[in-house]
Amino acid sequence: MIYKFKIQKKIENRIPPTEIPVNEPLVERQVESMAAHSVQDADIVTESMAEVWLKQGNKEKAKATYQKLSLLDPSKSAYFAAKIQNLNEQKTI
Repeated sequence: MIYKFKIQKKIENRIPPTEIPVNEPLVERQVESMAAHSVQDADIVTESMAEVWLKQGNKEKAKATYQKLSLLDPSKSAYFAAKIQNLNEQKTI
């Protein structure tokens, strides 16, 4: 509901007030579509997000995040490789 409100406000800011349709099904569908895409496309790539994945028990997503971070910051690739290796070793124990 909050997402829908925020997206509606963004739409209203782009459309002059005289042209805003009131309670039109098309606008409702557009808002719902934009909200769905914003949730689906959220790909947060930070070390903190990798740690969140680990705390939630999702080692595969944490490893994927570390791999992406390694590509985004080659100067820290050895650091992220060690993190991934540590996760692989934990999996086999």
